Amino acid sequence: MKTGYHGHALGKTQLNVIDPAYDLAETILSFALTSEEEDRLISRYIMHSEDVGIRARLFINKLLAGLWTMEMALEQLFSAAQFPRQQEEQHRRFLAAWDFLAVQSARFCGAHCRPSQPAFWQAPLVVLDVDGVIDRRIFGYPCTTAAGMQALSLLARHGCSVALNTARSVCEVRDYCEAYGLAGGVAEGGAYLWDAVAGRGRSLIEHKTMAQLDRLRKELLRIPGVFLDDRHGYSIRAYMIETKPVSSLTRILNSIRSFNVGEGVPVPLPTLVISQLLTSLRLDRLSFYPTTIDTAIVAKGVDKGIGSTALRDWVLEPGAEMIAVGDTKVDLPMFRVATRSYAPAHIHCRREAQLLGCVISRYRYQRGLLDIVRAIVKCGSQEHLREPANQSDGESLFLSLLRAADRLDAGAVGRALFDRASFRIFMR
Repeated sequence: MKTGYHGHALGKTQLNVIDPAYDLAETILSFALTSEEEDRLISRYIMHSEDVGIRARLFINKLLAGLWTMEMALEQLFSAAQFPRQQEEQHRRFLAAWDFLAVQSARFCGAHCRPSQPAFWQAPLVVLDVDGVIDRRIFGYPCTTAAGMQALSLLARHGCSVALNTARSVCEVRDYCEAYGLAGGVAEGGAYLWDAVAGRGRSLIEHKTMAQLDRLRKELLRIPGVFLDDRHGYSIRAYMIETKPVSSLTRILNSIRSFNVGEGVPVPLPTLVISQLLTSLRLDRLSFYPTTIDTAIVAKGVDKGIGSTALRDWVLEPGAEMIAVGDTKVDLPMFRVATRSYAPAHIHCRREAQLLGCVISRYRYQRGLLDIVRAIVKCGSQEHLREPANQSDGESLFLSLLRAADRLDAGAVGRALFDRASFRIFMR
């Protein structure tokens, strides 16, 4: 028997989950426990309850707790007029749940594909973008798929030294390196280097630039409805959260690209707002660009090309072979300095990438990454993921969803919509 109280999964408007694994998952999320603290918590629980099967049920309940927290945070954000401090509190809950889901999913996926040996540095260095290459926002938060796991497993099996090069924050790069057993990476669009092998980091931007970033953060936080991702210390990610579009067609098209949790979606700031702020504050060391979900403000003089070159020279030697994989315009500088470069089929700046010698796969997203990795290691065989013994039904279900995610595309949805068989249920 389980007893509970309002707001903790039991109640008229709650999930009514009776498994104690959910309470533990929510505790891990709410208190932002580290891996070591989480392990101590679970061990203590098992000692007192003799529930030896809790670990197998924990992951799927972590997903449930994270998704529910995101949903509730967005619902409360839009439910009534709130003071800025209340809005910021809901935003922090949303962001904490987003980060929790991404990290926990990376650890789960990494357990199926990470190398058995510790990470190391050697040429050729394979440098991968994260969003759109390793991860895709299919479940409402960034996560890889079965094809992405197969690609990372194939690189590990062939002894490749793998690093990230992403706009993600330093802490996210560290978490992903730990989860997938990667050697290191470049964070925040070229602003920071992380060497996971030696456990050391290095900033590439100057103190004057950091001062301008701090000043802009303060000004942005004064604008009602503007939120910042406070995980970023060497760049700024600013966005607003708007309700989802009412149009059914727009909803369908957006759901093909990605799934969003709750009634709100993050969107970039108006271009004129950022441009005017940079000009009026005389922030001449900063530049910006919009993404699909936010506005990135970065330091001038650093980019993914400068970051990947600095990382290679730092951990290997100048001129060492480097292979780059990316999917957006900000990856072009990385392609320019790489020995070889590749991109999945969904890359928008196809012509510019090809002029730099980039080889473009015929597949999109993680299937494209797997195709690229097979070309890099010259292996055409199928890579099978490790499936641990005594895997729970929830874990098996999540793996099945990751496999299904690789089959999602607009063409398949379109064919289903116009297939007469889809409408037989409505016909007599």
